[in-house]
Amino acid sequence: MGVLVTVITLVVVVPVLLMVRRVLGGLSRQQAETRRLLAVGVPAPAQVLGTQMGGMTVTTGVHRHLQLVLQLQVQPYGRPPYAAQLTTLVSELQVPQLQPGATVQVRIDPADPAKLALEGVGTGAMPGPAASPPSPYGAAPPMQQYGAPRMQYGAGPAAAPGMIPVQPATMPAGAKVGMVLGIVGALVGVGVSIWVSTMQVETSPTMPGASPPAAASHQASELCQQAVRCCSTVAGGSATHCEGLGAAGVTDDACRSALDGFARAAEASGKHCE
Repeated sequence: MGVLVTVITLVVVVPVLLMVRRVLGGLSRQQAETRRLLAVGVPAPAQVLGTQMGGMTVTTGVHRHLQLVLQLQVQPYGRPPYAAQLTTLVSELQVPQLQPGATVQVRIDPADPAKLALEGVGTGAMPGPAASPPSPYGAAPPMQQYGAPRMQYGAGPAAAPGMIPVQPATMPAGAKVGMVLGIVGALVGVGVSIWVSTMQVETSPTMPGASPPAAASHQASELCQQAVRCCSTVAGGSATHCEGLGAAGVTDDACRSALDGFARAAEASGKHCE
């Protein structure tokens, strides 16, 4: 029974722990990638073409961050516009500012323009696709090629006018530890409940018509075997007709009555049953 309880508990616990590891690991990787793009990415304006809700919600303190899937038209400075998709966590207070037609500020990975990070939100005017930031010498800055080292000419404004910075969702280490401990505690409770339930089933009285527990079956077998031995003693060593008492289905009461009769018969003949 202990093996059964262990197997049931593992079947319940292991998938949940794997799911928690997958969620927390994916969130940590997404946060690290966002921080990297905000640090090294090339800023560019973009227009929201469509918005869809994702399947994740992260609560940090009193704030909730919702996962959004944004369809964007990115207009990098000095480059042709292109369509891209960005999945990110955004504060629920900034979700209304990310409706179709809104202008946002993104950071583009210099090595892969499909990788974006949301830097700011707003509803300001969308610059033209060929617009370039003003050069202090009156000439257009050189065009940066994707995949090349980032040029230090200021590939765009650090924050576009009217843009509100987006605060990336971060889960403190204490919150992660608390979440894991809470889940482990819940799973331990589930395991204890399963164990208690199986113990109650194991120790419950036998219902009418049900098979007796293993311990009771062993006790009945010993009693019937004693009756068989006493019968053999009375019969002078021939136990052929006595073996029926040890057959399956013979009750303890029947064996006890037979044993009492054989014991009296053995005593009357000067013999003794073990």
